[in-house]
Amino acid sequence: MLFAVPGMTHDRNDREAAYRYGYEAGYREGIKHAREDYSRGVRYDLRGHEYRKAEHGYQKWMGKKGDYKKGYRNGYELGYREGYQGRGQGRGRGRSDRSYPFPRRYPY
Repeated sequence: MLFAVPGMTHDRNDREAAYRYGYEAGYREGIKHAREDYSRGVRYDLRGHEYRKAEHGYQKWMGKKGDYKKGYRNGYELGYREGYQGRGQGRGRGRSDRSYPFPRRYPY
């Protein structure tokens, strides 16, 4: 027999949403910063200010800040790596060609 905790599903969805918002924002910022670094001849430096702070673009309605920050850092790492290596070019109006890799499931 399974027992459900009231609000458990809602909380999980909120956590996943916050993570996904963070992931998408981090990925975009990672690509942007990597391209800037590369074009200026700056060495590969994944752990810059934006990565450490991990709050760029966060709004309270997105969910818990901690979940947003986890997603942001994971997205930023991938975006920076791909941007610095010349991948992650994106398609159309600023959208990346690499979106959140875990549709319909919370990654941790």
